[in-house]
Amino acid sequence: MSMLVVDSSPWNANDFGIPYPTYFHPAKDDDVFIWQERMQRLERKWLFSFVGAPRPDNPKSIRGQIIDQCKRSKVGKLLECDFGESKCHSPSSIMQMFQGSLFCLQPQGDSYTRRSAFDSMLAGCIPVFFHPGSAYTQYTWHLPKNYTKYSVFIPKDDIRAGEYNPTLITTKTSTSSNAPPNLRSTTASGAPMRHRSQTQSTSTSSSGNAFTSMGLLPHTTSNNTPKA
Repeated sequence: MSMLVVDSSPWNANDFGIPYPTYFHPAKDDDVFIWQERMQRLERKWLFSFVGAPRPDNPKSIRGQIIDQCKRSKVGKLLECDFGESKCHSPSSIMQMFQGSLFCLQPQGDSYTRRSAFDSMLAGCIPVFFHPGSAYTQYTWHLPKNYTKYSVFIPKDDIRAGEYNPTLITTKTSTSSNAPPNLRSTTASGAPMRHRSQTQSTSTSSSGNAFTSMGLLPHTTSNNTPKA
């Protein structure tokens, strides 16, 4: 039996990863195109940002280092999630930060995947992954196999070693922002098509094949997946 899950297991060949529901719910095709155009026009004052909480009880977690680098950096933005009342529970606060950031850091938390990965892409914010299981080996039906077209990969071991280099994320993202000039454009233009919300339109001509555009058919581009 095949299982459609938001966090597939690498040890279960019958698991197939599908994206988390997002905050973006267009009613028609035009809503998608208007959103894409708006996201590409936005000026982004932060080089990178992170929304999340540390995992002090998990010795393998790199969230502590990432939070520390966000706090130290003049070009980084942090929305730290605490218990109780927090802006992390406000969709508008999260999306506003993503829309103001060029890169959105996506370290694994309690599982490999994160809902905010797709929300960040919807906001035109380039996701930065630290483990291939967070996206590349999960959403093979929805994301291009050539991960460099829409994301940046930094091995988590580099972050651990970066305890001695508190500017590692700033350096990596600055280099990436200069290297592929079309990276942000690709992220902003492609991500809204990959969400799972149904639209009222039945037309396939305005946005390509409706099933492919909405991520219900696999992409066929190929590229090597980075190792953990």
